[in-house]
This record gives sequence, structure tokens and C-alpha cells, in this order.
Amino acid sequence: STWSSFNTTSVPLDVDEMKSVELRVTPPVSPKLDVGDYDIEVRVSSVGSPLANQTITFTVEVEPVYDINASIHASVAFVDPGQNASFGVTITNKGNGQDTFVGGKTGDNLPWVKISPLAVGLDAGETTTVSITVAVPSSAAEQDSDNILSFTSQGDAGVLDTLDISTHVNLV
Repeated sequence: STWSSFNTTSVPLDVDEMKSVELRVTPPVSPKLDVGDYDIEVRVSSVGSPLANQTITFTVEVEPVYDINASIHASVAFVDPGQNASFGVTITNKGNGQDTFVGGKTGDNLPWVKISPLAVGLDAGETTTVSITVAVPSSAAEQDSDNILSFTSQGDAGVLDTLDISTHVNLV
């Protein structure tokens, strides 16, 4: 296996003698492995008697890795009062297993900002688009409305990505 290596390739033994051999296991970093158990089989045999052999199976457990990438093509919109600004946010699950990402928002005029859908479930490597709509009331004055959008992993709340959007309400 390309995952494993030994500190030696051969160990001389006398009758009834035992020696330890170190097995190093290094799962690949890229591409990320799926969550689960992976078996590594090691076959030990005698140089003097090839029929004298034994196979040992070691199990390596790959635990979840949570990661996200959020991106937006255009982060600034200019709209008249009573109109909507629309943004498309691309969410990619960069982790190695299924995860759900929940959108959040901070900043100006929060009631204007809608994230749809608010939560998306994605398999490892899967990508989707989330719609952001800023519904500017017809009574809004000329202003810049700035918001920070966040998308947080439900597998690990410390894993999130943020984006800035700005909606300029035109003077009419």
C-alpha cells in the first residue's frame, strides 16, 4: 500500500525469537478520503520457508473532515427603492463526508435580506447555489446597505465561510 511503510524490510530471527517492527500509516491528504474504515493487509513470510507466512489486517479509521468554500460572482448591486437585488452564492462542501451548511447574516437592514434555502445538505465535493435576495422597500432612502453572509458547517460549528455584499439604494 502507498499508505504504509515499515522501518525495515527484513528481520532476522532465531527459533522462538520475537522482534518488533514499526508500521507507519499515512493516508493521503489529497484527494480527501471518504469517512470510514480502511483495511491494510500485511503479509509476513519466511525467506527460508515461503510457505511459513501469516497475514495481519490493520484497520485505519478515517474521521470526518469538515470544510466549506463559499463564493460569489458579483457582490455589489445598485437598485431603486421598491426593487430587489439578487446575488447567487456558490457553496461547495470541501470536507470528506456529508454536511449541512446553514446561512446567517449580519449588517444593515437585516429584514431586507433573505437567504434561500437557509440550509443546504451536500455530499463531499458537491456544490450548490444559494439565492440571496435583498428586498428594498419602496420607502427606502438613498443609502448603502452592507451585509456579511456566513455559511456554517453543522458538523463543526467552527468551520464557516463569510462573504460581503453591498446593496446601493439609488436616489429616485
